[in-house]
Amino acid sequence: MVKNFPDPYKRYFSLISIFFILILILPSCNIHKNNDEPGIANSIKTKIGNNPPKFDFINKVVMAENNSDKMIQKAKKDYLQALNLLKRMGNDKKLLYLTDQNKNLEQVTQKMKDAAERNDNWIETWEYAKEVLVDGYYVLPFSLSDNELPSLYGEALDIYKTLTYEVERLSQKILEYENNNKINFESWLNLSYVEDTIENVRTNLFKQVEQFLSEYEKLSQESVKDEKTQVQRARALGSALLVLQMAKNQIECSKIIMDSIKIGQHSEEDKREILNLYKERAGKAVESISNEIKSKSWGEELYKYSLGNYDTAKKLEKNNFYSLALVKYQLSYIFATLSKDWMEYPDIIHYGDLKANDVSAESIIRSWNDSVKEFEEIDKKLVQYEKEGKVFLNIRLVIEIFYKSWFNVGDGYLRRFIETQSNWREIGNIAYMNIGPVPFALKMIKEDLKSLSTKLDDY
Repeated sequence: MVKNFPDPYKRYFSLISIFFILILILPSCNIHKNNDEPGIANSIKTKIGNNPPKFDFINKVVMAENNSDKMIQKAKKDYLQALNLLKRMGNDKKLLYLTDQNKNLEQVTQKMKDAAERNDNWIETWEYAKEVLVDGYYVLPFSLSDNELPSLYGEALDIYKTLTYEVERLSQKILEYENNNKINFESWLNLSYVEDTIENVRTNLFKQVEQFLSEYEKLSQESVKDEKTQVQRARALGSALLVLQMAKNQIECSKIIMDSIKIGQHSEEDKREILNLYKERAGKAVESISNEIKSKSWGEELYKYSLGNYDTAKKLEKNNFYSLALVKYQLSYIFATLSKDWMEYPDIIHYGDLKANDVSAESIIRSWNDSVKEFEEIDKKLVQYEKEGKVFLNIRLVIEIFYKSWFNVGDGYLRRFIETQSNWREIGNIAYMNIGPVPFALKMIKEDLKSLSTKLDDY
């Protein structure tokens, strides 16, 4: 029975989490020792530099769009909220368990204040403020005494209740827009980003919040109140507050994007035409995946991503979330196409007998450079289209998936290898698995971007 992968973001929590466990275990086993690992590490470091390449496909354009004033107001609001949160910090002994997190919070706080003093880039201030709020809310329960935690728990429940209400309101408003033929084509395409964000909040972030709050409640009912239990309670509550802050930010940004929806010439036929086009293309691609491809470890996983996105798209379409369905059909087609070309590279998912193919550092660096080149080219294209009034949040959403959940993961493994200089065969294969397909995916995305731009010119 094929396992569904309806959400590409879940890849990070399923497949990649297994990889992390593998990497933690492997150093002690040292199965495939390569005597030239320090040389390989130095060569990779020379080629990819000290810091990962940074791209911003979403935040800048959201901040700069029609609601830039509202985004700046939100940035200032988050900045003030971050400052107020820092004032609430206590100095409980539980903080001793968070040395690294505390240090990171202090560093980010200083960067936020420095950016605010310059007052020339609210995007930068906002980015740091968001980080302070997320990290700060996690640290907060550790900084307070145990008798202050019940009140903080009540605060978390209130936030959760408010956000749940906001999500339902946004969902209803999205459906109203989806069924409004007066929404212009560009705005309809941009709805996908809001739909995806709200769906992620509802099905992913809220579930995490419920899990952490339930854990806190359980620990609070235990009769033994030793130091270990106190720390566990703080960690559960801090985790819930952290995720709530992430959800809150995503909801607020979604509301601002919704306010930028434009009225224009649009019809049900236009929407149906492009949706059917993407659906038919994805359906044919999924059906054409052969048993040979499915028999290969990586080919099978890519097939699962393709089928999962296709099934999710059909459900979204049935529930009238057409814009996000379009994105899911697009992802389904991309993964189906990748499965044919990448079914054997690398074959490392079946860890039992370590089937991993040998991948050279040169191949990985070539894919890494090709990925960066493609990201740069597509970023320039998006800037050009933005000047023409074409934002393409739907395309930006797909690019962001391959940037954050694929390229950055592989880049992270390469940088880990540079530090450890061990287990190159395993880490190299995992890095290649994540980075290798990216340039090919981006080429397909660029074609979609071009065709959508041409279609927008018709309006």
